[in-house]
Amino acid sequence: MHLTKPLNKDNQTAEELFAARNERLHRDAKEWLMRTTENCTILSVFIATVAFAAAYTEPGAVLGRCTESSKNFVAKFLEGVAIGVGIFVLVLFLSSYLAFSKA
Repeated sequence: MHLTKPLNKDNQTAEELFAARNERLHRDAKEWLMRTTENCTILSVFIATVAFAAAYTEPGAVLGRCTESSKNFVAKFLEGVAIGVGIFVLVLFLSSYLAFSKA
């Protein structure tokens, strides 16, 4: 463990030198991450919307042919899981988007 930070001949620490030399790379990476997060957020909203529509529409209900056999517990459970995962991913991407937009 060092009590002092080593400095170069320009009186800079390693962190300061790295930040100064790679400022453009950091800016480009941040922009790429923002674009990727925006696109993934749009995709997760689409997935959550489709999962919600699938979970709350009975098979054959649109045509009026809904039967008792179509009310399957396993299918409803998996549709609920799909909605949960879709909402979780949406919250995850929105929180990362907000975190990077403020930084």
